[in-house]
Amino acid sequence: MDRTLNILLTVENEESISQRQLCKKVGCSLGTINKMIVKLVEDEEIVVIHENNNDYFYKLTKKGRERKAMLMHSFILESFDLISDTKKRIKNRVHELILAGTKVFYLLGERNDIYRITKMTIMELKRDYDIDYSFIGSENEIRTSDTYCILRWDKESFKDQKHSINVLML
Repeated sequence: MDRTLNILLTVENEESISQRQLCKKVGCSLGTINKMIVKLVEDEEIVVIHENNNDYFYKLTKKGRERKAMLMHSFILESFDLISDTKKRIKNRVHELILAGTKVFYLLGERNDIYRITKMTIMELKRDYDIDYSFIGSENEIRTSDTYCILRWDKESFKDQKHSINVLML
């Protein structure tokens, strides 16, 4: 997510947030946050509220809300395109495996958004093909004599193995 969008969303949701807290939420240095806040103030997208000599808090202006909406629009469209492309790549690869005789698919990884995209894709293919799928917590849970493939999406196993594909690498 764009840092400016992240700052605007955070300030909107937590008006009494300090720069140090923003650093932790946005994931960048205090110097970077300070420069970005100065720029947002100059552009009249946020205003600084002085509680006392040491405490500064921020509030979005109308211009800031408009910029946030514009950045959100772009982010959502880019995210949707990325998700659609990822889903298409998974579908094409799984379709190839089905045509090659794979009947069982195991989903292995954290139950997150990538899991949901992968599962949704397999469910769509299941409507047209006689395949099965299930979520597993480890490869030790595989119980089939059929041809199978493990679909994973972790950040560590990028190398395809005999019965395993990382959907992030398609």
